[in-house]
Amino acid sequence: MACTQSDGQTVGASEFDKLLKTPNNKVLLDVRTPEEFALNHIPGANNLNIYASDFEDQIKTLDRNTAVLVYCKSGGRSAEAAKKLDKLGFKKVVDLKGGILTWQ
Repeated sequence: MACTQSDGQTVGASEFDKLLKTPNNKVLLDVRTPEEFALNHIPGANNLNIYASDFEDQIKTLDRNTAVLVYCKSGGRSAEAAKKLDKLGFKKVVDLKGGILTWQ
């Protein structure tokens, strides 16, 4: 596992799936556009478009003590979102390496 930010981590699809299946509190965050989200997404995901002008305001409403599992299409946007979450003081941020393309 490679770190993308101080407390965050990037994991592959199998590890991401294990984290999704654990019973602890977590938020699954898809940071793609609403159009991309409508085409396909991981069940249970919340869609917050990283390109939206109010993206940071939206993520500030999330509980910083709850783990955030974040993904996008191929990993670039989710890495950027993970850095923002980390900067805002989220305790656990996990980024899906390779995005939803590796999930499928």
